[in-house]
Amino acid sequence: MQSVEKNIAAEVAAENDWTHLGVKSVMVDVPLTDAERIDLGQKQTEALYRLEELEEKLQKIKEEIKDQAAASRYVVKECAKFLRAGTREVLRNLPCFFDPRNNLRVFVDPATGEIVSTTPADPDDRQLKL
Repeated sequence: MQSVEKNIAAEVAAENDWTHLGVKSVMVDVPLTDAERIDLGQKQTEALYRLEELEEKLQKIKEEIKDQAAASRYVVKECAKFLRAGTREVLRNLPCFFDPRNNLRVFVDPATGEIVSTTPADPDDRQLKL
């Protein structure tokens, strides 16, 4: 067999005016066997199934993180609003007065005498004055 290979190598070299360098290892493409095709097909199917599972998990994680980020943005926005204003709203029971000239309800802080809020008067407020 080796002598046949040597003869073929010598013929190829002579026909093409090449120099034969001996036998060296090289990667060449060969057709897949039926068993290899089946094995690769199974591996591909398993990998595609796993990929679909992972993409679903990734989507859920992205949605979770997006929700968490939105919640954090809301907290940041609310904190910034209070920090800029330097105040926060609290519910207090304050004396309420009717101002007939401006048709307003006037709320006064009894500790300081300061007007803390005004709102449009209700129709009932005018009746209470009478």
